[in-house]
Amino acid sequence: MAPELLMQGRASKASDVYSYGILLWELLTGRRAFAGLPAPLLCIKVVQDHWRPAWPQGVAGPLRALAEACWSPSAGARPTFDEVTSYLETLMQQPDLLTSSRARMTS
Repeated sequence: MAPELLMQGRASKASDVYSYGILLWELLTGRRAFAGLPAPLLCIKVVQDHWRPAWPQGVAGPLRALAEACWSPSAGARPTFDEVTSYLETLMQQPDLLTSSRARMTS
C-alpha cells in the first residue's frame, strides 16, 4: 500500500499508481514483494523509511525505471496512469529495449 494510504486511509489514483509499481516489480522478478515481513512492521518501514522491494542483481532498464517512478514516496511525483500508458506504448515501439532488459533480468 502507498504511504499516504497507510497514513490517511484514503485511496487515490496516485496510490493506485504506487500499487502498480509494486505489482510491476513482482511481475519482473517473479517474487512477492516483502514476503514474510509482518504487516505492522512493513507499514512502518514503508511510511517512515520509504522501503521498497529490493531489485535482484542485474535487473535494469526502462521497466525498472517505470516501477521506481510509480512507487515514489511523494504521491505528486508519481506518473499518472495516462503517462504510464504512454511510456509503455513508447516501449512497445522499441522492442530492442525490452529484449535487452529481459536478457539482463534472466541472466
